[in-house]
Amino acid sequence: MEGYFDTQSNAKVHDGPVVLDENVRKHLPAGSKVLSSRGHGASNWNKLVRLDAQTDGSPASLFPQGEKISEGTKGLGMIQGEYESMLLIYKTVPDFAPQPLVWSTCTDPDLHFLLFSFHELHKGLPSTDRLAYAVAQLHTLNSGSTSPSYNGVLPQDNTWTETWEEFYSRGMKRMLQLEEEARGPSEELEEISRPFLEKVIPRLLRPLEAEGRSIEPDTGEPMMFDASAFWGHNEYELSTMRPLDNDWGRECMASYHRRIPKSEPREDWDARNTLYVTGVHSKSNVAERVYQANLNFSSRLIDEMWKLADEFGSDDAEMLE
Repeated sequence: MEGYFDTQSNAKVHDGPVVLDENVRKHLPAGSKVLSSRGHGASNWNKLVRLDAQTDGSPASLFPQGEKISEGTKGLGMIQGEYESMLLIYKTVPDFAPQPLVWSTCTDPDLHFLLFSFHELHKGLPSTDRLAYAVAQLHTLNSGSTSPSYNGVLPQDNTWTETWEEFYSRGMKRMLQLEEEARGPSEELEEISRPFLEKVIPRLLRPLEAEGRSIEPDTGEPMMFDASAFWGHNEYELSTMRPLDNDWGRECMASYHRRIPKSEPREDWDARNTLYVTGVHSKSNVAERVYQANLNFSSRLIDEMWKLADEFGSDDAEMLE
């Protein structure tokens, strides 16, 4: 567990010349001449490479590309899932995402790669207004991926369900199951899980698709990358802002809702946002396996689950339709 946490918390810097795999070369445009391939940036689990090449014999045709390399069967799924996720995003908001070009396997069958158009990233927070605009534009997408994608190293089941409640509940059940497998039984988590799954999730998510409602939204640049896409409620995207607990995150959410209004019933928005945060915390717990290194992750999840269960988990709690 500590080895995983150390890797997750200490991104490896990639630098220096890189020998380009022959299968990567084969997937470049016909007639491309490789000028250089060097390690670039830092990552936790992948090897990042900047590839400069030219086509048609003209220096003006220079194009840089990014190469991500992952290992093993799980690495193959991660590469394919990210490619399909990023392709959906690029087709919807091409100004806010690198173009995914191709994914395949290296000459070593245990290594896999993904090529993107290259963009130089800069440290710092993007404009809240521009970020909210990009995310709102993305949420006009009316079809999603049913192929498995990965949240970190965890496969994400994107099999279509008839309701958002069913999809979210299935995902949380799976995360809680993985939590127990990774940490062992927890009496407190077992106690809170039943009212959370049977009462809280139906109470907060079922009204989104009741009375004729649906979860489809109506309507220096930030760059979206490293995606793990699924088709669900657009407000779930905002769950990563709440744990920041700062003015930038709050302004991002406010700016987003100036473009896409809060879903009905609006009075449930804060509780729904808290519910979606439990999804973020559960994946962090399982994927990072940090109980022994940082107990704060597990306590956050359980605290948020109790908060929601106290309000919506009793047998006499009102169920809105």
